[in-house]
Amino acid sequence: MKVVIFSRVSTAIQDYQRQTDELNEYASKMGYEVAGVFEEKISGAKKNEERIVLMDMMKFIKQNKVEKVLTWELSRIGR
Repeated sequence: MKVVIFSRVSTAIQDYQRQTDELNEYASKMGYEVAGVFEEKISGAKKNEERIVLMDMMKFIKQNKVEKVLTWELSRIGR
């Protein structure tokens, strides 16, 4: 199954590396093919149009027929 990983933190001083690492580990255990990793540092309360990484991920999903988005929790995608 083709998946992408999406990690987000709200501020520039925070780090999303733990989210990405754990999601990569999960994908490996599940036998998923990670087609892309998308990481952003921006408030989830921002409008989608202001979130360049989120918009890039959505475009990538459509172009590459990705089946799942792996994220640490739903609030990482938006509020």
